[in-house]
Amino acid sequence: MSIVPSVAKAGKPPFQEPIDNVRGIASFTSMLAHVAVARDAGVGSLADLKGKRFASQPVGQATALIFDDMLAASDIDPAGIDLVRGGLSFQTDQIKDRHAVGMISVANYPASFFTELANSSDITFLTIDDALAEKLQSLNPGYVRTEIPAGTYPGQDAAVPTVGTSMMMIASEDMSDDEAYWLTRTLIEKFKRLQGAHASLARLEPADMARMPGITIHPGALRAYEEAGVAAK
Repeated sequence: MSIVPSVAKAGKPPFQEPIDNVRGIASFTSMLAHVAVARDAGVGSLADLKGKRFASQPVGQATALIFDDMLAASDIDPAGIDLVRGGLSFQTDQIKDRHAVGMISVANYPASFFTELANSSDITFLTIDDALAEKLQSLNPGYVRTEIPAGTYPGQDAAVPTVGTSMMMIASEDMSDDEAYWLTRTLIEKFKRLQGAHASLARLEPADMARMPGITIHPGALRAYEEAGVAAK
């Protein structure tokens, strides 16, 4: 995910030392931050989570990192939230059983577990406004601005502005320029086949692959994008 290289480069947890020997080959689909809360919980923003039970994911997961960044960018002390951690089944059960007011997960849309949750529980999604998105991008350049389109989930009539992280293909900086070029050129030449590999890739365009926030593009990959006329500006 595009938020990971910056964390690794800085040697922040869960990394034990700085890691900067990776380069970007291609970006694929974006994983969007979904912050779901029970509609009757009286939670209209992250600040409203104070004193309430909220479900995140285990430390080391991208979802947990993003939620921690959201709190830091909002100047919210996590100690003021009754934070519980677990996998997706645990999180959704927390809302269904009304043990927690909400949960966060980073997922492509539509995420089947959020569709099921929205069908069984009355939930809404918190928005990430422009100011918070800019703060998050200043913390980590790997964040991308995006939104959950209107009508993605039952009862979600309006688009939900949020942030996301791009799924990426990376390689060692030691990969030769020719190998990185061949790999990237093949992805571009077989792009229609790539789009058909997974439903989430149907929205992908060649220019999207060349946008790799938070990481240096491998020189060989960059040459392939330049030749195709889709190099990131």
